[in-house]
Amino acid sequence: MHYYRLKEFNVVFEDIQSKRVAFHDALVKTGSKRDWSHILRQKGWFCFTGLSEEQVAMLEKDYAIYMSKTGRVPVVALRTSEIGYLANAIHSVMK
Repeated sequence: MHYYRLKEFNVVFEDIQSKRVAFHDALVKTGSKRDWSHILRQKGWFCFTGLSEEQVAMLEKDYAIYMSKTGRVPVVALRTSEIGYLANAIHSVMK
């Protein structure tokens, strides 16, 4: 039983890591001058974007993107197909 749990955790970990890489790469692809490498170094289910409360409010109002007011993104909940949309929206509110 222990082996199977570790295997399941590994699958979840790999999924989160691949989403982190995709999110980072999408942010870089937008042409953003910001250093997003911290997203790759962070661990866990969430990543911190460094967005201000005002920028988070703009994402909600203009793009229907919801996250904590501190700019924390739940990486585990990201859909791979929507990462580009999120990255472009973040880039837009940071201009």
